[in-house]
Amino acid sequence: MSSMADVYVVIYRNRGLYNHWSLFIDGPTEEEKLILHIVGSSTRYRFEVRDSNAHKSGSLIEKIELCQVDASKTADIHRIAEQQTIHNEAPGFNCQDYVLELLGSLENSGIIDETDPEYMKQKEIVKSKQEGLP
Repeated sequence: MSSMADVYVVIYRNRGLYNHWSLFIDGPTEEEKLILHIVGSSTRYRFEVRDSNAHKSGSLIEKIELCQVDASKTADIHRIAEQQTIHNEAPGFNCQDYVLELLGSLENSGIIDETDPEYMKQKEIVKSKQEGLP
């Protein structure tokens, strides 16, 4: 039986205008826990991955579990997140947009099953948390 990893959108307190979002892959071991996000400021964001456990963050506001994936897909998720377009040409683009677009890319790649009713429900909850302009 293969190991599974939980996939979360994690929302953190932020000093900026909006709360910070990341995609958290909660793998079965500490070495398999990844935080994927963009850091920086408007028009100057860059991708960052951290080997870290979001459950232990002091700035954690909320974590929304989306689904489970085979832990062997973690490297694919990392690659897709790293290649995800960061729209620095758009001044309103932020980490929340990045995470939502990344979820779409993971759906398109077949890593996340976009037809799963529980995932769809959880993704709608995530979308309802988005701040700023739609």
